Amino acid sequence: MKRGRLGVILVLVVSLLASVVMRGRAMAWQTAQAKGRPGDSLGGAIGGMDSFTLALLLGGLRGPLVMFLWSSSESQKTDRNLEDFDTKIEWIRRLQPEFDTVHMFQMWNKAYNISVMMASPANKFITIAQALEYGRSVDQERPGNINILSSAEQIYANKLGGPAVQERAYYDHQYRLESMTDAARRIAYPNDVQFRRLHRTLHADDGTVGLLCLDDSNRILPQLLKPQHEPRPGGDESDGSAMQYVAPYQPFPYGVPPVAMAYNTAKRAQMALAGGQKPLQLSAMVIDSQPALQLRAWGEAEAKRARIEESKAFNVPTSGVDTPEGDMAQALIGPTAKAADAHALDSALFSYALASRLAKDARKEYERHLGQKEYLNRYQTYASHLDDVDEDDLITAADHDYLAVRLAASGPDRDRLLRSARSLYGRAAMEAKRIILTYYMEDPVIRETFPPRTGKELVAKLSDAQVGNLFERAIVAAARLAPAAVNFDDDRIMYSRIINRANQRTALLDQDRSNTAFAH
Repeated sequence: MKRGRLGVILVLVVSLLASVVMRGRAMAWQTAQAKGRPGDSLGGAIGGMDSFTLALLLGGLRGPLVMFLWSSSESQKTDRNLEDFDTKIEWIRRLQPEFDTVHMFQMWNKAYNISVMMASPANKFITIAQALEYGRSVDQERPGNINILSSAEQIYANKLGGPAVQERAYYDHQYRLESMTDAARRIAYPNDVQFRRLHRTLHADDGTVGLLCLDDSNRILPQLLKPQHEPRPGGDESDGSAMQYVAPYQPFPYGVPPVAMAYNTAKRAQMALAGGQKPLQLSAMVIDSQPALQLRAWGEAEAKRARIEESKAFNVPTSGVDTPEGDMAQALIGPTAKAADAHALDSALFSYALASRLAKDARKEYERHLGQKEYLNRYQTYASHLDDVDEDDLITAADHDYLAVRLAASGPDRDRLLRSARSLYGRAAMEAKRIILTYYMEDPVIRETFPPRTGKELVAKLSDAQVGNLFERAIVAAARLAPAAVNFDDDRIMYSRIINRANQRTALLDQDRSNTAFAH
């Protein structure tokens, strides 16, 4: 009897040792098959030896435990009982580290399902930040995993920085402030005396707290730019660092916005795609196009922020930003008007300059995406995007130079800025007219006003004078359309606001006859 028990014990010990050896060989084989690509590692909580031993001790109970945790956590969510919910989610992550779908679901679950149960914007923000923290933990365990990165990008873009997010202004402001040190924040936002950090998870591995990612000089913390592997030219050219793709835009004197992190993670995912990883949820085409889309969104967010700061600088009500009335109130600010708030003026200048730069970079990303043979047929889909980023570049650069005149000493620098502003406003107005004629004119208007054998696609070949004349005729014809035949009125209004702003400021520049250097 004793010999039988001893035999059983020996078999169990040998089996345990064999499982460890076989697991090591399996991990080595997976690493060899991955060929060193980031994101393929199965290392993590359970992947470590101590946790693997825990899994062995659980034995056959591991599966039932996971099933219980899934069922229990989903029941709590349904009942809106979130006590120890986060603990169960963390256990699920640790017990199933190798399944991307598990992590993708839990990130989505926290960001989209749990956050909407919160009553206040602050608690919603905390819950969304926790979803991103979950993804960050997985990213550390499985660096550069395309599915985790694309999931994080969607949360940054759709839950914190998206234009359709109701609490977007609050989220953007809170995220920017949380990214900064207290010393830098007090300089950038001296009036935010009630600020408090909402997400304070300590990252022992890199020394950061919560969403903090900048030092006192508003530059990215060195540990977040530490390369994790060598770039691979011709494919995955990333170095594996957490904030590699926003680093060229530092310093960030007003904090890092969430939409910038959306671009950063989108670019990391696109690099993982170039390195050979296969996405589970989104198509390769979508992942490859996201860096351009997020750069454009970041530029638009900076342009809006610049308009708000400009209003503050000249005591224009900020409630009118993004309305025709607000546009006109800003447009009427003369080129020699003095700012009542110099700090807000500096802030507006920074965001206008950054918005213009981001528009240029977004065009490069669109061109990179469309330059690939498998996406050449998407050019028509993105033609309007390319024209829009060109328009964004022109109008924000014009606004920057128009405001910068106030900080330039009299002489050549001031004259250069005035000439530049006038030229850029003229080009911005003309580009807006071309966009309206190309994309936002009804067919009856085209048949009535466009030259024979000239369609929307030929507008780009017309001279500025021809575009101006055609635009005036087309706008008159569009106004005569029956209400049921109007399809693009809202779109025309949006670009007409740009035209009106540019024309008004050009007129103010022309009225300043003392500036003869740019009057002709």
